[in-house]
Amino acid sequence: SMPRDKRAVIRNIVNKTQHIDRINRMQSMVTGNNTYMVLISLNMDDEVKVYEAENIIENIKAEIVKKVDGIVSIYIEIKDSVRNRQF
Repeated sequence: SMPRDKRAVIRNIVNKTQHIDRINRMQSMVTGNNTYMVLISLNMDDEVKVYEAENIIENIKAEIVKKVDGIVSIYIEIKDSVRNRQF
């Protein structure tokens, strides 16, 4: 698994992003010598359009790669905030 300090940086990047309600789950996997794959499930505000969501996700990925060494893959799953709370 990824070191806690790197996970904290990723959480801070996601949490400070506009239109992100919360992180549901974040998982990481070691893929090599100090390289990692990151899986993030998050809730996004319901009023965000699809093209806006794509831009937000790409910006999050770019910021993570810039600030956290060793990231080779990032997968982000978006959940609908209102519907996710109903289940």
